[in-house]
Amino acid sequence: MNDDRKKNRNAPAREDASSAPGRENRPQFGKRQNAHARFSPEKLREQGDFHGRSPEGERPKGAAGALIELDRDLMKLLVRRATLVSRIRGGRDHAASPAAIQAEKAVRIAWETGALSFSKDPRFARQLFSLLQDIKILSKEQAENATFFRLSPSTKPVTGAITGPTSARAAQMRIALAASLGRELCLEKATLSAALADTIKACTQAGANVSYQHQGALARIEVGETAPMLFQDKTLYMGEDLFTAYLMAFLAIGRPGICRFTGGSRLKEADLAPLRHVLPLFGARLANVIPHSQGLPANVESSGDIPAVAVVPADLPFEGVCALLLAPLAWNVPLTLDLASLPAAVATAALAEVRPLHREAGADVETRGPSLLVTPALLSLPEQPLLPLDPMLSAHLLAMPLFSGGSLRLNGSWPGHMPEAAEAEQLLAWGGGEISIGEGFIQVAAGGAPFSMPLQICDLSETLGPLYLALTIRRHFLLQSGTGSPLPHAHSLFPEQPQDCDLAQELCSRLNLDWNEGRLSAAAEPSQRLPAWSGPDAPWSMAYALCSFLRPGLELANPGKLTEVMPFFWGIYNSLPEPTEPALLEGHGKKERQDKTDAQAKPARRRIIAGTFQEGSGND
Repeated sequence: MNDDRKKNRNAPAREDASSAPGRENRPQFGKRQNAHARFSPEKLREQGDFHGRSPEGERPKGAAGALIELDRDLMKLLVRRATLVSRIRGGRDHAASPAAIQAEKAVRIAWETGALSFSKDPRFARQLFSLLQDIKILSKEQAENATFFRLSPSTKPVTGAITGPTSARAAQMRIALAASLGRELCLEKATLSAALADTIKACTQAGANVSYQHQGALARIEVGETAPMLFQDKTLYMGEDLFTAYLMAFLAIGRPGICRFTGGSRLKEADLAPLRHVLPLFGARLANVIPHSQGLPANVESSGDIPAVAVVPADLPFEGVCALLLAPLAWNVPLTLDLASLPAAVATAALAEVRPLHREAGADVETRGPSLLVTPALLSLPEQPLLPLDPMLSAHLLAMPLFSGGSLRLNGSWPGHMPEAAEAEQLLAWGGGEISIGEGFIQVAAGGAPFSMPLQICDLSETLGPLYLALTIRRHFLLQSGTGSPLPHAHSLFPEQPQDCDLAQELCSRLNLDWNEGRLSAAAEPSQRLPAWSGPDAPWSMAYALCSFLRPGLELANPGKLTEVMPFFWGIYNSLPEPTEPALLEGHGKKERQDKTDAQAKPARRRIIAGTFQEGSGND
């Protein structure tokens, strides 16, 4: 064997592979393409994409083209991953069986371990994992038959008077306080949002007797007289609402015990570190069920030992401060809350939100400088308190006359003492609205001098930013038509909020506007047809609906985001120029009283008739 190896080692090298014996008699085939040639962008453009559809125009070359191809590969992997997730869950939206739960836990642990190699931010890794777990894949037939909502409102002047949307937070606090004290309560003409339904469900699971019945698109919510809520050894579902989690957590620590909180995907991804920091000040703690997790599920463990003085930490968000200012009424212990560490704007807004409830209940609460002194007292809750209007939701409705002319009156108690309400008035007046406020109503009519005074986005709450953008876009259209005068100062929208800048760019692109360094300008070339826009939340969806007055035919992919906050918005929008009274809108639930079991469920999603657009239907 050694001799054969030496012989081969000493053999002369062949100059050409064709010198092999018999090679010349073999059939000749064409040269095989390498992988780059077979899967090059040029070849893929000729063949169409992986769904068999013909490509639209030339794809970018260079790094942009390579990135597009990489994204297509990622999409294929996401489809495969979503299929495996669905297989683990047995076709359900969430893991239900013990085997599925354990399988997802193993996948999550492996993900967090592997994520350390590309991200030093564990919160980002957890959020990305939650997003991947929630991906739903549409079949080819579902994708082809996807229905979007085309927004084409009436351009006639708006006229009418309707019941306005009430504040969900005001209703949540009143229901939770009545349930924690075992008192009767009745809320009339309440806007039954998804967040309010989350609070109703959590209170019911804690032993409260809460029910509701519909009056058209409005709700009548009742809390029956019963024993106070008990949290010990209970498991409460918080849904997707952060305020419900803070509210129930602070109410729970008034007595010793352990209570488990669970929630939807938003609360699983939420950073509840501020709650974890503040609970030890009141003899309690938040223990996360999942190691290294910042969100739910978590256990609230309480000793019931409330101190006489507590300094509220600066990182407690607005929702947490509101809940903490209300909870001492249920604890029934003397307490001094020092608010000096909080940002002034947060403390002012929270006090404006909660102090009316203190007065309604007859609580002995006094403000001394930056501190709030709570003295135990016999509370007398009103059985039928008046809910205030929601400033943010009302502002978007009241802005409709600014886009189409006319006037709109909302019946309800306008909370002019709240900073957000004052900012809404300032914004509507800036857009050209003539505002009238009286006992039980607020009205806005077009006719003022629009954009005649300076106003910057930094002067407004974050929730009013999308409305500011919609009015700024209207100003741009007025300047183009020659009916408006330029302002003496330049506008810069969302200067320090990159995420909002991205959303503003997406919205503007659908109106053929360019967004450069925070300023609006007409697009150099009409943009190609873009897919229906997915509004991230209610304020952005309402701003998009207002922009449809300027350019009818805009398409919205997820109108349900808005109905979760204001169920009757699309009923008002579709009935313009004379909006239908929400109490008269049909198809929003049963009118007979619902039992306790029904109250635990979220309100069913409403059918929206804002106009539909079907891909490939030819309705251009």
